[in-house]
Amino acid sequence: MLDVLDDVLERYRRYLTGLFYVRDPDLRRSFEEAIRSAPLAKGPYLETTRNFAQAKSLRALLTTLAPGAASDDAFMSALDGDRPLYVHQVEAFQRIFRGVNTVVATGTGSGKTEAFLYPILVDLWRERGAGAVAPGVRALVLYPMNALAHDQRRRLLEIARRLEAVPGGFRFTFGQYIGATPESCDELGQTCPPPGRGGELLCRRHMREHPPNILITNYSMLEYLLLRPRDLPLFDHAQAWRYLVIDEAHQYRGTQGLEIGMLIRRLVRRLERNGLLQPPCCVATSATLGDRQGGGGDVARFAQRLFGQPFLPADVVRGQTSPAADFGADQGPPERYAELTPPVGADEATRKAAGAALAADARVGRFAAQLRAGPRDVGELAAEVFPDLLAPEARRRLGQLATAASRALQPDGSPFLPLRYHLFLRVLGNVHIYLDPRPHLEVDLREADRMQGAQDRSAPSGDDDTPVAFEVALCRRCGQHYLVGRPLEGRLAPPVFDRASEEYGAEYFLPVGDAVDRHLSVPAAVATGKEGEEEALPLLAAADRWLLCPTCGAVAPADGATDAAPPCGHRRIQALLRVPKAEDDSRARGCLSCGDRRTDVLRPPAHGEDGPQSVIATALLDGAPAGSRKLLAFADGRQRAAFFAWLGNTARVERQERCELNGMDG
Repeated sequence: MLDVLDDVLERYRRYLTGLFYVRDPDLRRSFEEAIRSAPLAKGPYLETTRNFAQAKSLRALLTTLAPGAASDDAFMSALDGDRPLYVHQVEAFQRIFRGVNTVVATGTGSGKTEAFLYPILVDLWRERGAGAVAPGVRALVLYPMNALAHDQRRRLLEIARRLEAVPGGFRFTFGQYIGATPESCDELGQTCPPPGRGGELLCRRHMREHPPNILITNYSMLEYLLLRPRDLPLFDHAQAWRYLVIDEAHQYRGTQGLEIGMLIRRLVRRLERNGLLQPPCCVATSATLGDRQGGGGDVARFAQRLFGQPFLPADVVRGQTSPAADFGADQGPPERYAELTPPVGADEATRKAAGAALAADARVGRFAAQLRAGPRDVGELAAEVFPDLLAPEARRRLGQLATAASRALQPDGSPFLPLRYHLFLRVLGNVHIYLDPRPHLEVDLREADRMQGAQDRSAPSGDDDTPVAFEVALCRRCGQHYLVGRPLEGRLAPPVFDRASEEYGAEYFLPVGDAVDRHLSVPAAVATGKEGEEEALPLLAAADRWLLCPTCGAVAPADGATDAAPPCGHRRIQALLRVPKAEDDSRARGCLSCGDRRTDVLRPPAHGEDGPQSVIATALLDGAPAGSRKLLAFADGRQRAAFFAWLGNTARVERQERCELNGMDG
């Protein structure tokens, strides 16, 4: 995996280097050098995730709670009922099955979905035994994002398909009611399944006529369902409602939490008017809700305010970690970890054999002990685990050890050492140019640099001869560079692009030739500039002349006399041509070099968010082993989420095309 992360960083560097064309070859080389030397990444870091303690299987759990369900082999097979559950899953199941309000506050990948889904399904089975369950909503599962709702739908669809393969067995219905749900099955070119048949209800009309046993939606759609008269049949049979589940409950804080809390109360009141006999069992899940030292009190109070139902600290279910494995005293050679790594998709016996071999290795024990103390920098960890190897080789062997440990299994079938990497990439901030002693470009990476750094570097230097930096804009057509700033009290101050600011303003200056000695006359300095293409001549004629001290940033208009140079006392000056403003006096009228008249042709070298995200995501997908390529991306808005949906499909198609061209399978 380390080579994949190295490739991600390298592609990101290449993307930034090739994103902006700088016409001047010396400046272009300095820009590429700045990108190569910039600390774009922090990490990678390696972390061991919690290895949750295992308990009895679902079948064994149901032997006392629901013996009939435990003996239904088809039902148990559909739920993978012979697989061991985690301790917290068993605890959550028992509480929810008894109708006790519960918060499942365990980590990512801890099976929170199964913790509430299994008791709901077992309760449905118990209601009708081996027969069909009557229409009517029993459980509402509320998700903050449709992507999570889609994932839940896929799980239920797989369970329903397994049950469908057994004639005459248990059936249940479910439906995903979101904005994309069609009004009728005709829009899908299908016909609605007959009443009484289990599985997914695909359209809104069918769900209104035969409300599904499990209704999946989001809070925005639930608001509509409670308002629209045609959707009110979903809330009939209220006496059958038993469960209300809110996934990712930590997202509902502050104002949004108040709105969702009021929405839930409206739902309960609607159900009470329709015959609800007792409040539904309320379940909240979250991987990040509260802290382990809080005793559950804060989490319980949060859940109580959210649902409007009583929660106690004991109602908060936490994950329990399995004890650390015992490791042997022998230490194998560093190259053995690549040989022990199970291939992707290896059978359980192979993975358990790898785990047994790793458990006998003292170096693996030292590696696991270091990670139990918290996330570690890969370079530092490699030096501690492989102290006798040089840094590059130690890092490579550490990657092999991590891969082997993450794919291996313990004797009980649990992961040997679940691991994950973290790599933090920095965005490209402003690009600045130094003109003294030689022109070169530098880049900013910190957010503080983007907001305040330019002001600091462009501040008057006084008696200090340390050169200041100037912000840069590039012509999108020809790559010509410009200085961007505001002549203010005899200095070229940084630009202000915020229109709401009283200091709003930006001027664009074309450097004319190299820096010249102070004794040269102004006309001679200006005459060293490029005349540009013929279409640029009208703009050049309208440009006025300025002189700049490249050391301290002093600036003054040039009137053709030697004493018009900035009176700062520094020996070197730089001739400039100020670009005429557009009619609205907010943008440059065009490029003085190529004559492009677009008012937005001069722009600071800054990228948007979509480009870097696509480069990073594609590199991760390309580097992932075949059969395990999955990308989970979090976005703040629907537009960004839609972009990633497009990106995933595009990357998959492009990868398939490359494989076909090379005569390989995708």
